Amino acid sequence: MRKVRQIAGGPMVTTYKIYRGTQTGPILGVGPTGRTVDFETVDVMKVHTGRITGHWGVGNLLKMLSQLDAVAL
Repeated sequence: MRKVRQIAGGPMVTTYKIYRGTQTGPILGVGPTGRTVDFETVDVMKVHTGRITGHWGVGNLLKMLSQLDAVAL
């Protein structure tokens, strides 16, 4: 995982990350393929007194599943 950008303002912290790796085990119903995948995520966390009190996130899982030939685009 590579943190590309992080922005903090008030109680909110937003992070854009890129995950990259080789699929060696099952994920989302897809058996191991040995293929390399990369996909992006964005997470928004609400922080209060040093603790995460809320989290919202999205990930480009369609891109990852496409790289595993689990879906056709």
